[in-house]
Amino acid sequence: MTDVLEVQDVVVEYRVGEQRVRAVDGVTISVRSGEILGVIGESGCGKSSLARAIVGLNDIAAGQILFSGQSVAFGRGQRPRSLRPLQMVFQDPSASLNYRRRVGSQLADGIKANRPMGRVETSAEVLRLLEVVGLPYSFADRYPHQLSGGQRQRVAIARTLASAPDFIVADEPISGLDASAQASIAGLFRRLADQHGIGIIFISHDLAVVRELADRIAVMYLGQLVEIGQSEQVGLAPEHPYSQALLGAVPLPDGSGELPTELAGEVPNPANPPGGCRFHPRCPVVESLCATTPMKLTAATSTGHLVRCIHVSEIYPRRSA
Repeated sequence: MTDVLEVQDVVVEYRVGEQRVRAVDGVTISVRSGEILGVIGESGCGKSSLARAIVGLNDIAAGQILFSGQSVAFGRGQRPRSLRPLQMVFQDPSASLNYRRRVGSQLADGIKANRPMGRVETSAEVLRLLEVVGLPYSFADRYPHQLSGGQRQRVAIARTLASAPDFIVADEPISGLDASAQASIAGLFRRLADQHGIGIIFISHDLAVVRELADRIAVMYLGQLVEIGQSEQVGLAPEHPYSQALLGAVPLPDGSGELPTELAGEVPNPANPPGGCRFHPRCPVVESLCATTPMKLTAATSTGHLVRCIHVSEIYPRRSA
């Protein structure tokens, strides 16, 4: 299975006053058709900036983004037809739906823009899309304000599917939903990957959801990837101290009564990131070398997946006993 999306050493910067803030700092990832890559991290780690850059909504300061071999570039006009199979699902469906128009007409717009067809064929396709996302046909005549949050998100996903996408970037698509709706929408993304072969980047701050949904997990901290590997490795036995802290914050329904462990400290100002390992001011196993030595993603000795940490790499001096 070939890579449908390639992100190569991408940098995203913003100007804040007189400063240049690097929100994404040299991220490299690839995703195959039918694969879900989960991207997790706290707020402010650069997940959404990366997502918007991948679909061409943010400009990049360096690096390259390739979709099916074609470069994805930032632009304010109509995107090229060849890039329309690269789509995005936003966190808030309320902001992406027109509340003055019925659901069916909004889905029809996406269908006509991508695949011009007659009225009868368009109506049939609208009903098919509603079925794919688990909504009854009657919803075509409803307005967005008549739907629940989870139903609106399903409509937003259906509108994305109207463009016949090969790849979807989903930016926190379930964070505003209740637990039942979260599980249902997450299952929908899994089916889209398995049954339709759509590649997906699923962005979230919730490791518990992502490890059940994704094939691989990438962990971001302060603009950089700190760990990436198979879900069973990163989601259950992570190597990086930050990934371990995210795992420790996941509640366990084991009846023990123990509360999750909260990660100490706050994410530093991305305009002035710490030197060396960016996580070192909050790291429970920090060493003096961590504050001065920039870390690279290298293969962990135990699992082979990539980790940006002195304690799991052989290219840095080993920590003292």
